[in-house]
Amino acid sequence: MGYSLQRPISIANSLLNYEFALHTPSMVEFTQTPMWDSGNAYHSWKHYLLDVNEQGSDAVPATAAPARAPLEQLRGLPATYLSTMALDPLRDEGILYAYKLMQAGVPVDLRSYSGTFHACAMLTDGPRSREIKKDDMEALRRGLKLK
Repeated sequence: MGYSLQRPISIANSLLNYEFALHTPSMVEFTQTPMWDSGNAYHSWKHYLLDVNEQGSDAVPATAAPARAPLEQLRGLPATYLSTMALDPLRDEGILYAYKLMQAGVPVDLRSYSGTFHACAMLTDGPRSREIKKDDMEALRRGLKLK
């Protein structure tokens, strides 16, 4: 999950749209993980931008995959909270995006949770799920300047 906390807050506009980097180590490694695996990511990309013929092609705009944006376009963005799950095929893309934001001078709070998989926080009884949800809520509170 990625948030870019802005004034005024627009959660719908702030959710990170991942560019599915098709050859990152996590995409190659996590072919059979719970909830979301690289096969799901390939399928999703195929339907994400129907007018782009080739997955991950240069025709994919930065508005659809912000990691493609040049640093100049990322400079001045608000502080960002981004979390990745260790066993998620999208993990590396999230980390690379956070790194690119840092290069652009954007304050980034990057969390990576060991032993977790994509959307594991939906399993509400697990201690890691509770930790992730707690961290997510703290990031929202910080961004909204709530106590």
